[in-house]
Amino acid sequence: MTTAASEPAATPTERSSLIRRSVDGDKKATAQLFRQFVPPDEQIYFAEYLGVQGFFGLGQLSFGCVTERRVASLRIGALDGLIYQDGFLADVNSGVIFLPSELPLRILMVFVLLFSLVSLGLPLLILPVLPRWYYRIKKCGVVFWIREGVMVYMFSNRGKFAKVRDGYRMCSALREKRIQQGAEGARSRPSG
Repeated sequence: MTTAASEPAATPTERSSLIRRSVDGDKKATAQLFRQFVPPDEQIYFAEYLGVQGFFGLGQLSFGCVTERRVASLRIGALDGLIYQDGFLADVNSGVIFLPSELPLRILMVFVLLFSLVSLGLPLLILPVLPRWYYRIKKCGVVFWIREGVMVYMFSNRGKFAKVRDGYRMCSALREKRIQQGAEGARSRPSG
């Protein structure tokens, strides 16, 4: 069995290809992105590309992962900027899922429509892309609070919100399972 430390580092071309395949929906490629941080014997149950936070190549690609022992997020930004966060499932205190209201977007769209009436309709050209721009800034996602105040963020596009919800459920179920196994193990130990 090889360890992450003994594996050769990926070349920039390989890394770029792996990221592109992950963005295109290849779950094995996404799991491989997390393998550089997770021990090789740790089973990955959930590894997904969740979307982009930001605009036009300056945003961060967001990925989420749940293994048998941890919840993790990975954000990859411009010029290979990278943020990896994780926390052990046993140490998760709570989680918050956020899906922003559509009201501000609807108000903005009405404003653009009204402005179009007095400006020869030119602002109507941005109307089709306005929701996409809005949700590049106003992100959906989940935050897991880990013991001692560490937080693991998983940002998501609104269209990929179901994946965030699935990751949250997976994390909750695995955490509960680990807690039950720990309690059963404590009961089965002889007192002495």
